[in-house]
This record gives sequence, C-alpha cells and structure tokens, in this order.
Amino acid sequence: MDDSKLSDVAFHLCEIARNNLMRDGYVAFATLFSRNGTDIVPAIICKPDGSMADKDVLAAAVRELAKSSVWVAQVCEAWMLDDLSLYNPDLPVSEHSNRVEAIFINVQSQIGTYIMTAKFKRDKDQKPIQPHVIDTKFISRNDNTHHVEGRMSNFYS
Repeated sequence: MDDSKLSDVAFHLCEIARNNLMRDGYVAFATLFSRNGTDIVPAIICKPDGSMADKDVLAAAVRELAKSSVWVAQVCEAWMLDDLSLYNPDLPVSEHSNRVEAIFINVQSQIGTYIMTAKFKRDKDQKPIQPHVIDTKFISRNDNTHHVEGRMSNFYS
C-alpha cells in the first residue's frame, strides 16, 4: 500500500460524501475499514443527531479493528477556520464568526495518513452548495515536521 492508494480511497469517499451532502443536506459521520485493501466495510455510521457512542469507546473500538485492517477511513462534516491566525482556544470553532463548513476525510494506514478537506457554503435556504475547494495532504508516519493528533487519529501507532 502506498499513498496513491490512500488518495484513491479518499477521493472515492469524498465523492460519496459530496453526493450525500447534496442529497441529504448533511454528511453523516462514518468509519470504514478495509481488511484487504479493496473491500470497504462500514463499521460505525452515525447521524449528527447525537446518536453516537462515547467518543473514547468509539476510538478504542476503531483501534482494535485497525489491527486487522489495511486502512481505516473516517468521513464527517465539521466546522473549520480558513485562517488559522484567527484561532482562539477559548472559543469553539463552531461559534467563531469566520468558520466554514467542510467535509473531512482521513484515511489511515501503516504508512501514514491521507487527509482531504472539501469546504462548502450554504445558500439562503440553508441548502449546501456543492463543495468546490479540495485540500489534500499525505503525512507519512516517518514525517517529523507534520503530525496529526486527537482521539480519532494515529490508529496505527
């Protein structure tokens, strides 16, 4: 497995998420696994209505399943800041006046993490406008200058 395979997975999942966003108005949180690199198995899917297990329990379950998987992917919709200089640790990003919505995809494997972000806006009726900006980044496990932190990251460390 190399980063181009992780990229292919991320682009495929992003297309599905973009279609779901346009059809449903939101992107449901999903965790997917591949045991052989091609078959995709959805393991944990939750809607943003709060019907998700405790995040620590979820992370522990994903870590356990990752042991027998080639890659683990997560798809979600979240708020982000375009300009990180505006970040205030005392103010949740969801309450920031300069926040934007985005689809986030991360695909993790033994070689590293491929991250994809597709930002979008909503029209006057709050219907999403098709995401048009996609940012991507591969972070190798051997990369000492970039890293990803958080309970839903580093499943292979």
